[in-house]
Amino acid sequence: MVKRSDRKVFLMNSTKMHEKGNKQPFPWRLFWAELIGTALLLLIGLSLVILMFGSGSPMTRLIPSETVRRVITGFLFGSTGALIALQVLRSFMY
Repeated sequence: MVKRSDRKVFLMNSTKMHEKGNKQPFPWRLFWAELIGTALLLLIGLSLVILMFGSGSPMTRLIPSETVRRVITGFLFGSTGALIALQVLRSFMY
C-alpha cells in the first residue's frame, strides 16, 4: 500500500525528473499498469457494447428491451473497470 507521504514525495519529485542528478527513477511500472488497464477496459468494455447492441447480435433477441440491455452493459462495464483497477494490475504497481 502506498502511504500518503510517499505519494507527496513522488509528486514533488516527478516535476524534477528532467533535471540532471535526479536519483529517483522514472515510474515505468505505473505507466505500464495504466496502459494495460486502459487497454483491457477498452477491449472488454467495447466487446460488451458490441455484443449487446451490434446488428445481428443474439442479445437483441434474448433481451428485447433496450433499456435493460443498457443497464446490464453499464453494470458489466463498471464492474470490469473496478476489477481492473483493484485487482488485476496490483502486481505491476508494487
